[in-house]
Order: sequence, then structure tokens, then C-alpha cells
Amino acid sequence: MRAPHAPVAKFTLFILSVALVLCQEDEGYIAVMDYQDDAGAIDIVDSDTSCPTDRLLRMRDMCHFDGADVPCIRLRCCDGYVHIAGRCIHKSVDPCSLSLCEQSCEVRGDDVWCTCKPGFRFHADHYRKKIQPYCVDIDECAVDNGGCEQACINDPGGFHCACAKPYRLTVDGRCEPPPPVPMAIVVRSFTDEEYITYSVMRSS
Repeated sequence: MRAPHAPVAKFTLFILSVALVLCQEDEGYIAVMDYQDDAGAIDIVDSDTSCPTDRLLRMRDMCHFDGADVPCIRLRCCDGYVHIAGRCIHKSVDPCSLSLCEQSCEVRGDDVWCTCKPGFRFHADHYRKKIQPYCVDIDECAVDNGGCEQACINDPGGFHCACAKPYRLTVDGRCEPPPPVPMAIVVRSFTDEEYITYSVMRSS
């Protein structure tokens, strides 16, 4: 039995082609638009001599931050590439072909939408801490025994009902008792010769 359809959980991976700016302060780096510095980025002076590449380009610069010009590091992708989930991806590549999503993937404008299938829910805390899986199974049996009459067994992405022996599970999920077993009835009769015979009858 599949899980009932529920609102599909979504989380978004932003697709950006703009430059990423990291401003240096006493406490470290502040990542604009929630991006982080990439240890695999290329230190460059002139992007024209380094492109094309699918690696992030890292350049030292001066940035205007909080009313002042401060040293900063600019991270950007080469022309024709976009920044998706920490990587530079060529614009001709379908982001959903990159296994960025755990279950389902959809591109909507400049966003990659990752969705969880019915029977799963998005675990926001796992996503924030980068702990997989992000889509976790819903235990339908935890609420009203899953609607089952006797036993409810949780499956990945769904559940099914079961019945204790000798009950049988019907197509509508109910448990019905087995049909009655016919009982043997012995009837004694006498003949003219005084012989005793027995006949066996089955009750209906």
C-alpha cells in the first residue's frame, strides 16, 4: 500500500552566473548570498587567460562593504558557465543530469528544485548540516495505525497492513476470519439384519 499523497517537500539550489564576493574581516570570511569559498578554486590574475574551465576562478580585489572598501576575494565562473551547488556548470548541461538531488529534480527558471517523493519528507536539519539522507521516510503507521485494522508495517515510501493468523487480509485492508471448517457428524443406523452401519455427514 502506497503512502497517501501529501504536499511535496521542496528545497532549492540556486543557479547564479554572477560573481561571488567574499569579504575579509577579523572573524573570517562573510559569504555573500550564502556561498562559501572553494578550496579547489583557481587563483588567477586575469580570467581571460584561465577560461574556459569548470573550476571557480578566485581573484583578490577591493570590495565596498559596510560603508568601507575592504580587501576581498571574488569567485566567479567563466563566461558560458553558471554556479550551481558549488560548481561551475556549462549552460548547455541539464542540471538535473548531475545527480544534485537525492530523489526528484526539476529546473524552474534559475532554480533547481529538489523534491521528495510521496511517502518521504524533507529533513531541513539534515540539509543544513549536510547529513544525508535529506528525504527521510514517513512512518505512516505512527498515526492511527496507518488505518489498518490489525498490524501496520512501514515500508520505504509507503506501508502495508497485515493480519494475525488465522485472519486473512481483504482487498480493502480489513481482516476477516477464516471460513468455518465443516464438522464430521456420525449417524448410527440399524438394518433388518441388525448390522450396525455408520454414515458420515458433513455439516454445511
